[in-house]
Amino acid sequence: EEGEEERKREPRTSSLGAFLGVGDEGGDKHEGEEEHKPLLPNDFFLPPKFPKNTEDSAYIKNAILTNLMFQSLPDKTLDSLVLAFEKIEYRRRSVVISQGDANIDYFYLLADGECSVTIDGKTLAEPYGTLSAGTLFGELAMLYNVPRAATVEAKTDCVLYRVNRRTFKYFLNSQQPQEREDVKAELREIDSAIDKIAGVKTRYSGSIIRPYKPQRWWLWRRWRGTVLQHAYKGALVNMALTAIISIVIGRRADCTWDIAMAPDQSHPIISRMAAFGKHWHYLQSITTFILTFFLSQSYALWRETYSAARKIQGRMNDVGLLLATSAARNETGYYTPEAEAVLDDVGNYSRLFHAFLWAKFVRSFGVLLSPRGMSRMLSRGLMTQAEFNAFQNIDQRAGASNACLEWMTIRSLKGIEEGHIRQDSGMRHLLLSKISELRGTFAGIGDILDGRIPLAYTHIVQILVDSFLASAPIALYAELGVWSILAVGVLTLFYSGLLDLAKIFLDPLDNDSYSLRGLANDSSYNGINMDIGVLIREGNAGSTRWKSGATLLPFEVGSRTRDIVHYRSIVFYDQLGCGKADEPKDISLYSIEDSVSDLKALLKKLGVRRFHLYGQSYGGTLAFEYMKSAASNEEDDVKCLSAILSGAPTNIRDVEEEFDRLLAALTQSSGKDDITDAELNDLFRINHQCRLPEMPKILADAYESAGTVWRGTDAIRDYVAEPPPEDAKRMPSTLIMRGEHDFVSEKQVQTWKDVHNSPFVRHKTLEGCSHHAMLENGAIYGEIVDSYFAEYD
Repeated sequence: EEGEEERKREPRTSSLGAFLGVGDEGGDKHEGEEEHKPLLPNDFFLPPKFPKNTEDSAYIKNAILTNLMFQSLPDKTLDSLVLAFEKIEYRRRSVVISQGDANIDYFYLLADGECSVTIDGKTLAEPYGTLSAGTLFGELAMLYNVPRAATVEAKTDCVLYRVNRRTFKYFLNSQQPQEREDVKAELREIDSAIDKIAGVKTRYSGSIIRPYKPQRWWLWRRWRGTVLQHAYKGALVNMALTAIISIVIGRRADCTWDIAMAPDQSHPIISRMAAFGKHWHYLQSITTFILTFFLSQSYALWRETYSAARKIQGRMNDVGLLLATSAARNETGYYTPEAEAVLDDVGNYSRLFHAFLWAKFVRSFGVLLSPRGMSRMLSRGLMTQAEFNAFQNIDQRAGASNACLEWMTIRSLKGIEEGHIRQDSGMRHLLLSKISELRGTFAGIGDILDGRIPLAYTHIVQILVDSFLASAPIALYAELGVWSILAVGVLTLFYSGLLDLAKIFLDPLDNDSYSLRGLANDSSYNGINMDIGVLIREGNAGSTRWKSGATLLPFEVGSRTRDIVHYRSIVFYDQLGCGKADEPKDISLYSIEDSVSDLKALLKKLGVRRFHLYGQSYGGTLAFEYMKSAASNEEDDVKCLSAILSGAPTNIRDVEEEFDRLLAALTQSSGKDDITDAELNDLFRINHQCRLPEMPKILADAYESAGTVWRGTDAIRDYVAEPPPEDAKRMPSTLIMRGEHDFVSEKQVQTWKDVHNSPFVRHKTLEGCSHHAMLENGAIYGEIVDSYFAEYD
C-alpha cells in the first residue's frame, strides 16, 4: 500500500545524487546514513511492478548493468528491478530534482531527451552539464542519505524511468553487507574523481591555482595556502627549545647580565657558545645558498609541468579549430550531418584522452582507469557503450589515453578521406603535426616527473637545513640572549618554509600529498599545487568550443526576412509549382501529401537536423501537415523544435465563405452600386490582406511567382485540418498568429488548437494588422517570432 501511495504522487522536485555530490569524502559512514539491515521474510514488502515491452525492459536492464551497485544482482532479482521502474514524462524546462533537496524519493534513468545539470545556478561544463539517454542519476544521494548536490532540469521534453526510495533499499539490501560496503567505498572514490572533473568539487573556486592580489595588506592577512601554515609548528617547537636553553642557562650559570640584555661574552659558558656560533654562521651561508638554489630548481620543475599541461590544452584546441573550420557545410551554412558526426566523435575522444591522460599521472584520478571506473563513466553518460567495449579489448600496455589519441587521429583522417573534412595535403599535414606534438608533450610529462630530482640532492638539503635549524638555539643565544627565542622562530619559519615550498613544487600533481602534511585532509588547504580537475574541464570546453563557435556563419542567407528576424539562418521552401521550384504541367503531381514529402527530402538534402518551422498562410497548413506526418512516423535524424502558423487556414471552404462575407461588407461600405472588381480588390487588399498604402514589391514578386498550374483555393478546396492518429507522438509546441483584420478568422485559430495533440498551443492576434502582418509591423512581428523560437532553441 505504501508503494502504491508513492506511485500516485506527482513528480517531486529532488536533485542529483552525489555528482552529483556524495557530499563527504571522509569516513565510512555519512551523517544521517541509514543502517542497512538484511531483509527478513516478515518484512512483507513487495516491490511495485510496471509492465514493459521487451524492448524497454532490455534498455533498462542494459542501463542499470553499467552501475556498480547492481552488477552483482542475480538475473531474477535484476528482472524484478527492471519491472520496478516507473515511466514518467517531463516537459521542457521542468525541474526533475533540485539542489539541496533532502526529500530524496527517487533515482532516475533518462530514456529519451536531454537534461541540464546546474550547481549554484551555473551549468556544468560539457559533457557533464548535459545528461543524455541512458544516464542514471540520483542514486548516490539516496545511497548515502545526503541532500542533492545539483539541480537537473529537462533541457527538452523528456521520458524518464524512476525507482522509489523503499524499492531501491529493498534491492540494495538483497546484497551481502560486506559486498555492499565495498561497492559504496569504491563508488565514493570513483565519483569523487569524476566530480572533480565535472566541476562539482573545486579547490580554488574554479581557478587552476590559488589566485592572489598584489596589495601588501591583502598578502599579510593570508594564512591558508601559504608556507607559514606548513612551517609554524616547527617554528614553535624550536622556539620552545630555545626558551628551555635560556631558562637552564639563567638558573645554572652565574649570569652577570640583565634578562633583556645581550649575554656577557666573557662568561665561560657564553664564550664557548660564541665559538660554536662562528661555525654556525658558516653553516648559515652554505644552507642559504643551497636551499635557495634547490628552491629555484624545484620551481623550474613545477613550471615545466604546468607549461606542458597548458601546451597539451593548446594542441587539443588547435585540432578542434582545424577540424571545425575545415568541416563540410551545406547550402545553409550548417555542418553537414556527416561532418558534424566527425566533429562530435573527435571531440568526445579528446575529452576521454584528456581525462585518462591525467588519470595516468595523478593518483587521485587513477581509479578512472580501472574497469569499474570506466563502467561508472559509462553509467554517467561520459562514454558510449561502443567506447567502453573498445577499452575492454585494448592491450593494457597501450594505455587508454594512447588509444583515445589514436581514435582522434583515425577518425579525423577518415573524415578527410570521405570528404567531410577539407581534402588537401596541407590540412592533413598540419593536423598530423599538431597531433604528433600533442603526443610528444603528454609523453614528456612522465619524463619530467620520473627525473624530478635525485634522492641524494634532496637528502643533503634536508640534513643541511635540519642541522642548521637544530643548532640555531645554541648559536644565537650567545649573541641575543632571550631575544634568540624570537630569532630562532623567524629563522625556522622561513628556512623550514622554503624547504617545504620546494618539496611541494617537486610534487606538482600532489601525488605524495606532502602539501597536506600536518593539515586537515582537505586539498583546499594547499594553495600551491594545480587543480587538475580544472585542467581537464578546460580541455573539455575546448573540445566543443570551435564547433559551437562556427555552427552558424554570418553570411547572408535567405532574403529580407532577416531584417525582422535577426541572427537566424533562414531556409525558404518553394513547394512544387511556385517560386524557384519546377512547375510541371501534370496536375497529378501536386498534392499536400507530395509537398510534405518534398519538404522531408529537402531537409535531408540540406542536412538540417534541428529547426523551427514557420508557415505563412497556405505555408502554415503545409507546416501542420508536416508536423502531423512526423508525429506519426519515426524521424530519428530530424527534429522540429517548435512551429509558428501565421494566417493559416484549417478549412478552405470556411475561408472562402469569410472571403465572400468581407467582400460584401466592403461593397456595402463603399457606397457604390457600380464598384468595379479592381476597386473591390484594392479595398480588400488594403483592409484584409496588407494594410499598407502600396503593395510591397517583395509581396508583389511573391504573387507573381506563385505559379499557374496549382494555385489558389480551388486546388485545395476540400482541405479540412484533422488531428493526428491517437497513437502519434506529441506534436511540437506551436504559436498561432493572425492579424486583427485577417480574412483567416478567429474561428480558424480555435480549430488549430482543437486539432493539435499537444496542449502547448498559444495564439497571438496583432492589433491593426491583416494577413501579412510581417510586412505591416515588422519590428513587433519579428520580436514575437524570434522570442518564441528562442524559448525552444
